[in-house]
Amino acid sequence: MKNIKYTIIISSLLAAHQVMAEKSEMSHHAALINSFQVFCTLEKLNFDSLDQKATLMKLKVHKEYGKKEKEGDFAHTKSWYVPLKTGVHELVVAEGRKSKESLQMCGIGSSDVNGEAFKQELLKVLNFSSSPIEQISPDGNTRKTLWLGAYGGSILMLDDATPKGKPGVILTLIEGMPKSNQADNGCSYRKLDALPSPNGSWTIQRAQGGCTNDEGGSQLMFAMLRPGEAFQTEKVFLKTNQANGKWDLLSAFAKWTDDQHLLIASPEGHTLKSMPSEVNNVKIQYVYYPLDPNKTKDPELQKQIEKKAKFKAHFETSGGFGVPGIGCNLTVDAEDGEHLDRLSLLLRATTTFAIKSYNPALKQSVLNDAYSSYDFQILARDQVQRPDKHATGAELIGFSPQDGKSTLWTYYLNEPPGKAPSGVFSPKWGFGYRPKDPQDILAIARQVKSGTAAIRLSYWLDNEIVTYTGEPEDQEPFDSFEKCIQDNAIFDTPRHVKDR
Repeated sequence: MKNIKYTIIISSLLAAHQVMAEKSEMSHHAALINSFQVFCTLEKLNFDSLDQKATLMKLKVHKEYGKKEKEGDFAHTKSWYVPLKTGVHELVVAEGRKSKESLQMCGIGSSDVNGEAFKQELLKVLNFSSSPIEQISPDGNTRKTLWLGAYGGSILMLDDATPKGKPGVILTLIEGMPKSNQADNGCSYRKLDALPSPNGSWTIQRAQGGCTNDEGGSQLMFAMLRPGEAFQTEKVFLKTNQANGKWDLLSAFAKWTDDQHLLIASPEGHTLKSMPSEVNNVKIQYVYYPLDPNKTKDPELQKQIEKKAKFKAHFETSGGFGVPGIGCNLTVDAEDGEHLDRLSLLLRATTTFAIKSYNPALKQSVLNDAYSSYDFQILARDQVQRPDKHATGAELIGFSPQDGKSTLWTYYLNEPPGKAPSGVFSPKWGFGYRPKDPQDILAIARQVKSGTAAIRLSYWLDNEIVTYTGEPEDQEPFDSFEKCIQDNAIFDTPRHVKDR
């Protein structure tokens, strides 16, 4: 009976997709929303059930990370290509458990859709009564829209590339938001990190969240709590919003100078509002730091620290998102244990293949040209050992914006500890750069391979500048990375846009 049930369901799904493809008047946006509803909203989210449906529909698997565990924490993600006559999109499902709390996710992604037009179609079709929370990413490239309490208590999340005028959307339904992240009615938040005072009498708790009636989207909140006291929005003494995507929301942080004095630091160019000078008899000072790996708070107290490290390299290939492609990725890790647990350098070069997709404006299928993209990132993976030690700048010496070789296209700081869907720890912080010359990606790889590369970090509040050098343990990943780029002629493919 179970197989008959699924056969009927799958037959219905196939019929639904056939109808979508045959109705010429149905827009690509409506087809995507219909597909999302069919896969993600007809029944309670269940990874195994969705996996079985995709398998019976003979959808091509794109990626799979992690696996389900009977006990303990885990993260498991799987995606498939879903072909429609209006274009190809990706189906992504995920499941996970952390601290005995479970999470289920289901979503679709498409790289050739206008985000604003898709959002307006979504608003018209779904007709939610609650207002969404909207925020812009730290690099100003993407927009996130959240509907809290959608579909009977779930969270609906739309990511798009509208701020940069680029196509691309990801629509995700999330079930099982941890209870610890639920706040007042119509509000949600996630606790980030806690910083106790030297004598342990107070703790500064950072949290990120928002309410449906908040202006400006998600906020970063600072609360002063007694040891063991639960986070409450009434205890928040400082809130700050992202400023038009020009800075990273989480890049403001706290540091105790002693039991009665607290520093709140934020990037230069941003103005904190409603800044109390004293809370619970603790005096608060506000400072602004530059995103410069060569500067510290007090130049006279600046310490130059050189560290030798053994670099471990790893090479892997990847595909495109939503449409086929080939990516060549080289990750180089250096263990530390003092300033951070692990420093990583990530080099990426990708070609997205030419593919036909439906253009609603022209009401016909068009061929999207192949394009390439390439960048390098400096990351701190795992958890920083000390919660009050914050990196404020990172560069690859000889390939930085100061050297005229690249541009800073993204950065994020002070992310809370956690694991990515692949099971590895998420980066604590990162700086991403786009080289002006694609051949510099290979030049960087060759320098690291030869042991002549140097990575410089700044800890502005601590007056420390740390430079890492070292040699790799294995040469083969570097050869595979270079061969991947050459065999796939990635640098021979035109870039998507000048600044990617």
